[in-house]
Amino acid sequence: MSGVSGRPAPRGIARYGVWVATSLAASLGTNCDDPAAVNQPVILWQVPSQRATTAPLVLPSVVVFGALDGSVIAFDRQTGATRWKQQLALGEVYGTAVKEAGGLAIVPQYEVWALEPSTGAIRWSFGGPDGAAGVHDVATAGDTVFTGSADGWASAVDAKTGHAYWSVDLAESPWRPAVTADLVIYGTRGFLGENRQGPLGAGHVVALRRSDGSEVWRFPLPDSAGIFGGAVNGGAVWQDRLIVGGTIGRASALRLVDGTLLWQVANDPQVTGYRAQPVILDDVVVFAREDHVVEGRDVRTGEQRWSMERPAGLTEPVALGPYVYVIDGSISMIEADGTEAWRYGGVAFPGGGTGFFRGTVSADGMIYTLGASRFTGNDGTFVFALQPPVRP
Repeated sequence: MSGVSGRPAPRGIARYGVWVATSLAASLGTNCDDPAAVNQPVILWQVPSQRATTAPLVLPSVVVFGALDGSVIAFDRQTGATRWKQQLALGEVYGTAVKEAGGLAIVPQYEVWALEPSTGAIRWSFGGPDGAAGVHDVATAGDTVFTGSADGWASAVDAKTGHAYWSVDLAESPWRPAVTADLVIYGTRGFLGENRQGPLGAGHVVALRRSDGSEVWRFPLPDSAGIFGGAVNGGAVWQDRLIVGGTIGRASALRLVDGTLLWQVANDPQVTGYRAQPVILDDVVVFAREDHVVEGRDVRTGEQRWSMERPAGLTEPVALGPYVYVIDGSISMIEADGTEAWRYGGVAFPGGGTGFFRGTVSADGMIYTLGASRFTGNDGTFVFALQPPVRP
């Protein structure tokens, strides 16, 4: 295994802030006067955890979180008791979610780490050609982990061994990809300084062949009005197309086979960045935007079907069954037509209350998430297990 110490923050890391400075409030269990908020979830357990920061990996017996101090923590799924804690290299876990591949917990923390989920034992770490393969979120498919590094490298890694099948220099910073049966598709941001230094700007959507990393097509995502462009995820796939959002307020649908533009919509680039990876629910693509709006768009045309304001707008929607879950201050369960089945927590009221962010929904509809009772620091934070009033 390899490790990095005394390292500077790598270029291209999404720094959204874990403890969101916002006026989320109301006491736990109190909701706004909304007919969708009549029924409430049941809190099965809540455990103080001042350092947890990622959406968890949910396994049959444990839920696994990454933490601000570079550790990984597993909580018992039934009781919330700490089952194990493993310290990785010093420095925070950079990614926003722990994933699974090859039966292992995959954690992006400067390098990418693979842990035995029953014990927390480290099986391997992978830094890639530049040593920074874990600075962005990874994608997993079967026994393969797909990474994008700080300095431009995209890699496909065998989850069982930690060895790379291939590594390709994209000459731009690649972020968490979307994966199909044949392609792995990265959103990228370009290097504005010499020697890949300085801030990041205009980029591309880049489709690589999953088998060998060879480039299939590349679609440009420009800058706009002095705001740095590109994309920080590979989008979502629906039938023959990829739907992806850029950092300057454009959402685009591209044909999978060749990257041809099928439709594109543009919002005010000063306020409407699409940084969170979208999800597909029926024939609707659901985006969480940076201006605190969640919107549903028709995947065929790009026409907006519905939208709703949200407390934060920083975390990614989660699709399960006939619902999409939005956990970004409050927790909402939304149907494909935009109907909110229920909402819990996160009401705007300064000075207190509980807000939720970065959660995972298990196959049986249970929600495992982070919560904070105030947003003035890293205190008052918990890991929650909730049983919703409505389940898929």
